[in-house]
Amino acid sequence: MSSSDPKTLGQNGARPGMPSNGDSHADATLRFAGHGASVSFLESLKIRALIVDDNRTMRQILRQLLGQAGIQDVVEADNGINAIDMLSRVGSSAPPDLILCDLHMDKMDGMEFLSHVRRGRTSIDVRTPVLMLTGETDQFVLDVTEQVGATAVLKKPISTADLTAEIWRVIGLKV
Repeated sequence: MSSSDPKTLGQNGARPGMPSNGDSHADATLRFAGHGASVSFLESLKIRALIVDDNRTMRQILRQLLGQAGIQDVVEADNGINAIDMLSRVGSSAPPDLILCDLHMDKMDGMEFLSHVRRGRTSIDVRTPVLMLTGETDQFVLDVTEQVGATAVLKKPISTADLTAEIWRVIGLKV
């Protein structure tokens, strides 16, 4: 996200005009009783998401879940190598605001892809939220994934409500 991009995070980590924990408008923290209200607000943010998963069906499911959550601008990559290539092509012109990535993939897995993102080996902001999705049950692997820099590690399958809540959390809003 560039500083001229309207979705750029402010000094306190929140998007301009949005409350954050350190903002004096903390009392105005957004809380919505109905799912529809949060979806329309996410739609208004025009969040761009990147899905990285080697399973076509899972990419379709995640695209559908994101759509139900109000995120329509979605691009896909079928592994970490293709995701890095895609990110290098878009440069700073159209970076994702959010990445959903599978942990276990052929060619380049989610952990290696995440390492590239966090070490600045792509053209996107190293602080871009990366939600790692997995069916992994080994706690050690899950802990290492967080240590490498996953914003959150989410268990598959995930519901629209849980995914939406996690997206709100990582962009700094409370539901």
